[in-house]
Amino acid sequence: MSLGMAERQARARRRVFWGLVKGTAVFALIGLAMLLAYQTGTLVAELDEQRINNQIAQLKDQVQTLQTENAGLRARAALAPLGKPQERVLTVASFLARYSGSLLGDIEREVARWAAAS
Repeated sequence: MSLGMAERQARARRRVFWGLVKGTAVFALIGLAMLLAYQTGTLVAELDEQRINNQIAQLKDQVQTLQTENAGLRARAALAPLGKPQERVLTVASFLARYSGSLLGDIEREVARWAAAS
């Protein structure tokens, strides 16, 4: 509870107390009504905060689920492009078109480097 709320509640309690001390029941009832209204407002605010926190937790779970599903779809697309086996879709021609004619030379150099390292 913030300092401002505590101070307002303390003031409301003092009003109720002095109303009772002075013997004015009307003043005491008004003070009680004010205190009750304030506490009810505080409860509503706490319930709203709890509801919002629950919604945030649900949205985080949904995001996590969507990210997991997306990763699975991307992996499936990489393993089976167009829903077909890789060797039926990805040919040397598609790699040459994408990476130009130097692809074979790059592969040859990489294989030679790998062979020399082992």
